[in-house]
Amino acid sequence: MSFQNKELDDDHILYESLEEFDIELYEMSQVEAEDKEPTRYGSYYIMEANNRTKSFKVATFVNVTIQDAAAYHPQFMYQAVLRTAIGNPDYIFNMTTTPIPVSPILR
Repeated sequence: MSFQNKELDDDHILYESLEEFDIELYEMSQVEAEDKEPTRYGSYYIMEANNRTKSFKVATFVNVTIQDAAAYHPQFMYQAVLRTAIGNPDYIFNMTTTPIPVSPILR
């Protein structure tokens, strides 16, 4: 599939390539704008979403300056993919994460 960068609505844009998407993310991060608060957890780049074959390929970009982003941000996409794949928009995919205890050497 080939397409030009195209704005779908105020929040969604189709990009021609992952490189174009990366450039746009970088440029957006360089702009200081009050309307961009709160700070974003990250972004998604959907490379493939085929519900017929149940094939979903997503790159997740995480803002590591936010403590919980690495755990929470991918979770939003996992739940969205599962809801689409099983055809249940109300499905809730809960996950519990537990940190690994600090070893005596690191204490």
